[in-house]
Amino acid sequence: MTANKQQRLLQQEPIKWWRTLPADGFDSSRKSALRATLSTIAIFDEPTWRSAAGGSAAAAIGLALRLNPSRSTSAAYDLIVTSLAICAADGNAAACIVMSHVLRNIPGAGKAEARIATSWLALAFNEALSRRAQKPTSAEQKGVA
Repeated sequence: MTANKQQRLLQQEPIKWWRTLPADGFDSSRKSALRATLSTIAIFDEPTWRSAAGGSAAAAIGLALRLNPSRSTSAAYDLIVTSLAICAADGNAAACIVMSHVLRNIPGAGKAEARIATSWLALAFNEALSRRAQKPTSAEQKGVA
């Protein structure tokens, strides 16, 4: 990442990072900053918000899939997708796939959003392949290998 791009990112609100950062840009310090930000925010009319903000991938995915760009406020959109991004960056493959879906479907999405969306798909596949590589084959389980 260039120094100019890093400077622009630092000036941007953390809850908007999901719009500009690829999956590998969510390092542990950024995830910590996002978690700290979300822990101070309440969405009163959303009963699953606290779970999503606390790291529940299922809650974050459910909220993200219910988002409607034409009816959801920009702030709600950013908060919900930020909670989803944290779960995805933590390695939840389903959250990665939903991140890709959200990015490709935001109004005005173009090439930049497509690149970021693809980075989340790549992370999802990497996570799935890593788990598969660690899992013993059926022959190994039977002691044949």
